[in-house]
Amino acid sequence: MINQTTRTIAFVCVAVVSVAAAAVTHVFTRPPQLAEFSDVGTEFFPEFAEPTKATALRVATYSTEKGRADVFDVEFKNGLWRIPSHHNYPADGEEQLARTATSVVGIERGALVSTSKDDHRRLGVVDPLDDSTSGPQGKGDRITLLEGDTVLVDYIIGEKKEDAENTYYVRRADEDRTYLADLDIEISTRFADWIEADLLQLERNNVVEMVADRYTVDESRGVIEKTEVNTVKRPTPTGSWTLEGLEESTEQLKTSVVNTMLTALDDMKIVGVRPKPAGLSADLKKNEGIALDLLTESDLAARGFYFHPQLGLVSDEGEFRVGTNDGVLYNMRFGSLFTGSDVEIEIGKEDGKDASKEDDTEDASAKEENEDADEAADGQEEEAEDEESGLNKSRYVFITVHFDKSLIGPEPQKPTEPTPPVDAGSDDETGKPDEQASSDSDVEASAEEENADADADEAESETDAGDTDGNADEAEDAKPDPQAEYEAAKQKYEQDLKAYESAQAEYERKLEEGRDRVKELNDRFADWYYVISADLFEDLSVKREDLVEPAEPEEAEAANTPATPAFPGGPAMTTEPATRNESAPDPPASDSADDKDAPEKPEEKPADSPQPDSDSKPAETEEPESDEAKPDESPVQEEPASSDEEPATPEPEASDSPEPATEPEDES
Repeated sequence: MINQTTRTIAFVCVAVVSVAAAAVTHVFTRPPQLAEFSDVGTEFFPEFAEPTKATALRVATYSTEKGRADVFDVEFKNGLWRIPSHHNYPADGEEQLARTATSVVGIERGALVSTSKDDHRRLGVVDPLDDSTSGPQGKGDRITLLEGDTVLVDYIIGEKKEDAENTYYVRRADEDRTYLADLDIEISTRFADWIEADLLQLERNNVVEMVADRYTVDESRGVIEKTEVNTVKRPTPTGSWTLEGLEESTEQLKTSVVNTMLTALDDMKIVGVRPKPAGLSADLKKNEGIALDLLTESDLAARGFYFHPQLGLVSDEGEFRVGTNDGVLYNMRFGSLFTGSDVEIEIGKEDGKDASKEDDTEDASAKEENEDADEAADGQEEEAEDEESGLNKSRYVFITVHFDKSLIGPEPQKPTEPTPPVDAGSDDETGKPDEQASSDSDVEASAEEENADADADEAESETDAGDTDGNADEAEDAKPDPQAEYEAAKQKYEQDLKAYESAQAEYERKLEEGRDRVKELNDRFADWYYVISADLFEDLSVKREDLVEPAEPEEAEAANTPATPAFPGGPAMTTEPATRNESAPDPPASDSADDKDAPEKPEEKPADSPQPDSDSKPAETEEPESDEAKPDESPVQEEPASSDEEPATPEPEASDSPEPATEPEDES
């Protein structure tokens, strides 16, 4: 019994000891990864929940070409958004940074992939700013958001997981553990995405003038080779374009080329910037001339700009001027051409020598050689090589702005106030203006004489015709009233004056806004050389032969083509009266027909027609009572009215009716 009890107790003790040993073993032998796995499903930066707090962004990516990291910065400092990595160029950063910050809020840790730093290279999460790690292998992209000097988020994003759409290897910059994470980050390190990329900020519909001043500078000889100036204008933004010097009889303007120029202006984007020397910038903002020194001259020349003793600032590849209907006149001077990567175009090369003279020489020779078909093919091969190498051609542009009020349109003209009539607006008893008071007596005497003559004439006319008084009254009523005319002109003047005052106020407003706009643009352009695509320069630097084409032959022939006949074989259509051909000789018809034309065209009478008598009465020839009375106008029918016999006619067959012979008797 004792042995059985002892045995049971022994078994229980052994079991307890075994459980305790197992528990201890589990505690000391459990894998250390369990603690790290506890973070799965949590946010990398749970304390960052308000995107608007971010005031700075830094994106670092490793460049295999340079063997180091390229850093793109945007920060809000001293009240302005700027891009420190791009010469502190002003950034339109608030909205873009808010979108970026929002995209990195709430990123969660997915599955734990590794806790070892040794796996960073394999997963592509090596810090690109870590100089202790040699070589480009495994370098990731580092994204940092800050509020002042406080770090809000700091990720290192590595390779994309195979067979996954938006899943990447990600770690915090201050941790070695690497996780999988689903990312939908909206981050751009393109310079153009963070700035106001529209260089000119103009509307193509407002452009009313474009001038392509095509000259080149021969640096070796120090001379300007003038080529040609092509100017296209339109009177209003909705008017038709015209080319100065166009031979309209044989040429017409290519509107397609003009539209290409407008598109190039509208699409002109900033692809890079370089700061100007401080002294040059200050002088440009003052608009009082430029003080040259060796630094300024050297800096300008390095980018293809020079000072000419008479012409002032000139450039390698001429100028292009564009005017808008708000009075703004842009002057773009095109400098050197250079080739580089995207970053080199944006901020320049490390040695600061962005454009070599060799590049410009090759570009100039390419222009000449492009006239030959074989050389054009060579140029295409060179462009293909540049595309394969990832290099792009760009060109410097130096922009200044001036105000030209003629671009706004003519200034409104004040209407002329009408002059009151003689008997209006007087201060004396005569009813005449004061300045005419000295001649009142002469005017009154003259008026009395005229009235007396008029009374005498009226008295005489009463005995001759009874209806003269009625006609005189009508003429008197129809005589214009100077006072009424003045009142109507005065009313119209007051209306025109109101319209003028409104138009003048609008004109003055446009002048003020135009000058303010010019100052705003000059302040913006004064600090920077801009870099644009070389293709835009080619679209603007047009030759005259590019702008014109032969006039349509149909239009030239239309002016000299006779009118189409009204019917086959018939006379041509004409706007002349149909009686135009009646002056041609006709077969003899009657004397009365000949007499109709006798007063105007006596030479057209038949040779045997009697000549008119010089004593014939005008009343009978000029005012016939009817068409039948016209034969009486012939001198052969002017017989005494008192004769009872029928008047004889030289040619009885010419008279169509015996009635004209009796009418002179009735008139007598």
